[in-house]
Amino acid sequence: AGLLLCDDLLFASKVTATARTHGLAVGVCRDADRLAAAVADGPPRCVLLDLQNPTLALSAVAGWTAAGVRVIGFG
Repeated sequence: AGLLLCDDLLFASKVTATARTHGLAVGVCRDADRLAAAVADGPPRCVLLDLQNPTLALSAVAGWTAAGVRVIGFG
């Protein structure tokens, strides 16, 4: 499963629908605190980050990549 940090509901629905058609599951987090909690619950295979999200702190990303989580930024 993957996680998406995005506060744009329309874009998030497009990403989750596309993932679903490929047999993948993507959870959506609207802010960085919820994303961090979701990553702490169990590392996802991939995290998609909206770089324009105002709650994003890139300092947390280094720990995720060190744990083997693939991180992709967009925006």
